[in-house]
Amino acid sequence: MELPSVDETARNLASRVSDPGALDIGAFDGERMVAYLAFRPAGLTHPWVRHIGQFKTTVSKEYWGCGVAKRLLRLQEDHALRVGITRIEAMVRVTNERGLRLYESFGYDIEGTRRRGARIDGVWHDEYFIAKILDCPKVSEDSGT
Repeated sequence: MELPSVDETARNLASRVSDPGALDIGAFDGERMVAYLAFRPAGLTHPWVRHIGQFKTTVSKEYWGCGVAKRLLRLQEDHALRVGITRIEAMVRVTNERGLRLYESFGYDIEGTRRRGARIDGVWHDEYFIAKILDCPKVSEDSGT
């Protein structure tokens, strides 16, 4: 997957500067962007969903396992809490086992499957709907609480 150039990213970011809840983070190796995370409040227009944020992220394959995605997710959670977001959601392709392990290690749960949720190069892909609640600790089933 080819990531956008620095100039293209700068143009895209400039169009979103007015949204204080939005967060766009790029990780660079020199002039080349090697990872990107885009976070958006999901429901600024309706009071029932103002607590929800949605994100998408990508990391170039040669940077997998280097901790880049973990750093992006931590920055995202800090930002989300600062702007009043307490639920973060995303879509992850069912076949993205590495990404799913990462998200689950960060406390994301699979909440459902969106069948044929993505069409890439003419091929349909199912996606998992994942989410994490930020304002309450995860309670294990065997703790009795």
